[in-house]
Amino acid sequence: YEKRLDGLEELLLESDGKDFGSKLHFYRRGLLRLGSYYSQLTDLADSLADNRNGLFSAKECRNFELFSDRVSRLSSHIRALREYSLQLQEIYQSKIDVRQNKIMQFLTVVTTLFMPLTLIAGWYGMNLQMPEFRWTWGYPFVIGISLAVVAALIVIFKKKKWF
Repeated sequence: YEKRLDGLEELLLESDGKDFGSKLHFYRRGLLRLGSYYSQLTDLADSLADNRNGLFSAKECRNFELFSDRVSRLSSHIRALREYSLQLQEIYQSKIDVRQNKIMQFLTVVTTLFMPLTLIAGWYGMNLQMPEFRWTWGYPFVIGISLAVVAALIVIFKKKKWF
């Protein structure tokens, strides 16, 4: 399981982590089962080492104690691997969060670019007589202002490295 989790970590760090969640879930379930088995084996070995009925010799009881200690060490190793799998899950989640933040930043920039243009289009969509209608250069003036607003926003976004 340790080698499999290491391979899964390499996959996560080198690529976008497709199928990572399902593989990690599969390994975590396997580790959970192993932990349960080792826990049961520890309980069994401890019960046999107690020798309450006097069925075993002192040497056999010592062997059961050694077996219990070994299984306990394996159980603690399984717990460490489960913690490692939780850390991998956190890394995966942070990669997803970073990708979502980049997408949200892009959408925010696009929205901010088009918001002033939407406002201008809303004004000119009203059934009112605007003063610019009588002026020969009214429409070119509004188009120029719109382009200036978009250019200014792009410059600001580039300086702040948002775009």
